Amino acid sequence: TAIKVTVAVKETELVKGPYAEYADEYLGLKNPVMANGREYDLLDIQVEGVSQPDPTQFYFVEVNEKTSKEDRNLIFSLAENGVLKAVNAGVSTQNEPSTRTTEVKAYLTPSMFPYATSPSQFQKTDTIIRIVTVDTSTVKKRYFKTSFDEKPSEQKAREAADMVARLREGLVNLLTGFQEISYDPNTLKYMTENVKNLREEYVSMFKGLRLEKVQTYTFFVVPEDDKSSMAITICKFSKESGITEQADAKARDITLTFKRDGSTTHLAGYVPKTGAGESAVLYYRIPEAAQVMVKYQNQSYASTSIPISQFGVVVPMPLQRTRIEFNEHTGAIRNVMFE
Repeated sequence: TAIKVTVAVKETELVKGPYAEYADEYLGLKNPVMANGREYDLLDIQVEGVSQPDPTQFYFVEVNEKTSKEDRNLIFSLAENGVLKAVNAGVSTQNEPSTRTTEVKAYLTPSMFPYATSPSQFQKTDTIIRIVTVDTSTVKKRYFKTSFDEKPSEQKAREAADMVARLREGLVNLLTGFQEISYDPNTLKYMTENVKNLREEYVSMFKGLRLEKVQTYTFFVVPEDDKSSMAITICKFSKESGITEQADAKARDITLTFKRDGSTTHLAGYVPKTGAGESAVLYYRIPEAAQVMVKYQNQSYASTSIPISQFGVVVPMPLQRTRIEFNEHTGAIRNVMFE
């Protein structure tokens, strides 16, 4: 039995707005994004048992030629991964459901601050007056010099804040019927949604953007019988770098622990020795349940009881005149019929 651990992590990309320094002054926003970066949060951890062949439990089946023809008729049914499903018994051939695929959900804004690129230059006209003296007469000549200067950031921020105020006022006018026009409900809904979206675009230039996506990581752990009391490190996690398997001073271990219930301990004294009794025997496992827990910084994120085959015992079952069905996930007997 392998333990499948699925970890869901939310990655948030922080994008500073072009007018973040003026967020409090012009819009009263107290916590804008002041630097680009990333942060991570653990959302969920799920644990489940997955069956797979045990490389230490392979057996060779040999039929004695001296046995009767009826006793030599053996039918073995195997799962796709080679695990024994049944002996001398018909089983369903329905395909197993496919394993769950890793899913990534991303919530991203189509463009970043599209209105921050509005005209950033303004036209400036200077009046130049020249006084020309000819003989005893004086003439004033005016010249107009036009140039374009770059708008300072504060001016652009002020214009964006004014636009936010106008959009807010326009939204109120739409909702209160200030225009005294009876709009179609769908038309009114369309206009209000677009005004809200436009206002959010302008506000984001002050408060910044938080682009979120959810990633799932899947790990497989095969517990060992003689190491069941030891905590197993699955991976490392930190809010700064997320899931990592490398050395990171800020990362902390996500661990997997097992607490066996000891239900098969007393069976060891009753299991016949290999070769005792009838030779036509089949060996199978009686699994032992264990409480499987996943912890991060001493906080439990997942805890469930899973029957684990390698924690149990291997016992014999006579083959002759017997129909047996096994649980392909645990190896335990599901049905048995003696003829």
